[in-house]
Amino acid sequence: MKKVKILLFIVIFFSAFLFTGCEQIPTDPNENEPPIYNLDAPTNLHITEYSDKQILFFNLVENAANYQINFYVGQKLTQRLVVSQEDAILGIVLNNLEAGEYTITIKALAADNSSYLDSNLSEQLNVTITSSSTNPQKYTVTFNSNGGTQVTSQIVSSGNKAKKPTNPQKSGYEFVCWLLNGVEFDFDTIITKDITLDASWKKSDGGTIDDDLMPYYESVKGLTGSALKAKLRQIISNAKTLSYSDLTKDTGLPFTDADPEKPGNIILFYGHVSVKASSTWNREHVWPKSRGWFKTSGAGSDIHHIRPEDKDVNSRRGNLVMGKVSNGKQNLYDDGTLGGYYGSLYEPVDSVKGDVARIYMYMLIRYSQTDSSYPITNVISSMALLLEWHLSDPVDEFEKLRNERSYQVQGNRNPFIDYPEFAEMIWG
Repeated sequence: MKKVKILLFIVIFFSAFLFTGCEQIPTDPNENEPPIYNLDAPTNLHITEYSDKQILFFNLVENAANYQINFYVGQKLTQRLVVSQEDAILGIVLNNLEAGEYTITIKALAADNSSYLDSNLSEQLNVTITSSSTNPQKYTVTFNSNGGTQVTSQIVSSGNKAKKPTNPQKSGYEFVCWLLNGVEFDFDTIITKDITLDASWKKSDGGTIDDDLMPYYESVKGLTGSALKAKLRQIISNAKTLSYSDLTKDTGLPFTDADPEKPGNIILFYGHVSVKASSTWNREHVWPKSRGWFKTSGAGSDIHHIRPEDKDVNSRRGNLVMGKVSNGKQNLYDDGTLGGYYGSLYEPVDSVKGDVARIYMYMLIRYSQTDSSYPITNVISSMALLLEWHLSDPVDEFEKLRNERSYQVQGNRNPFIDYPEFAEMIWG
């Protein structure tokens, strides 16, 4: 028994010696988690021609799982591809695109549950996709002269451009330009489908438009300048008063800005992006509250003035004065759509400049505060630029539809959507 006690004592002694100073210290449970990094954006985008094929290559990004490749025509996203690292190594054959001019951007995508985040968009690559077919597709370019002399249609092979025709003639009017979907058409554009171009006209004598007036504007006949401005203010001031909360109701912006082609969707302003009306969006004061006399009533809840907008795009626009931006940052939506450029000023995309101008002209007519304390230079660099934007981006079909719906909701109209000529008659 004595030997057993001695042996037990020796075991306890050495155990105590071995474990002295080895007490476990609690650690931070997040201490060993890897840090989060953004993947690098792909670089060196370039096209290689091989056997009548155009193949896209770019420098691969370490730790990327896939790549998102975005194709734009003008500022509209037309196609998006997601490709693996393996496919990217071999090059992306651009054989499923119609012939035309494209802008390409690429984003590196991180693997799920990785310690990386998706990259920013790469720099842009501009590329012309040509048809390799021996019998290229042919498209028809139709010219709608809107009451002017007839202009012959053109048959254009895929990958080619339409020829600018001789300007049509129309008694009492001066031809301005050809429009495609309400935007001035550039005849350097590659034709990739059948299109119809509409003639834009303005009165050649600079006179009134009395013969064309709808009954709503009957009382402005024969008026120009300040007299026309005063009478229009009287007409459109006869309107319902909406609250700020009214704008989010089904009878508010979800109705006036509803996407005609996608039921249940709403069109966001600066990028014409279609999203679910039930999603999160802001009520954008195109004339910023901090540069006006209003908060969320009166002009601050006027449905002709307030437009739905993505919260991040809205935040980046902020209260910047509208103007021409050089070397500015791109204001992008999550899907890559461009909503404008910003720096010390904010410049919307070309297809929205006229919309902004006509909202501002409405505000100048509707609210007397703009006559003195809050001039137009509070929100745009000059009246000349406002008129330039108004002419360069004519009224489109969505603006007309929205004006009708706003009339149903609020009981008044935007005169410069109904009659763009009013701008020149007042400020020209």
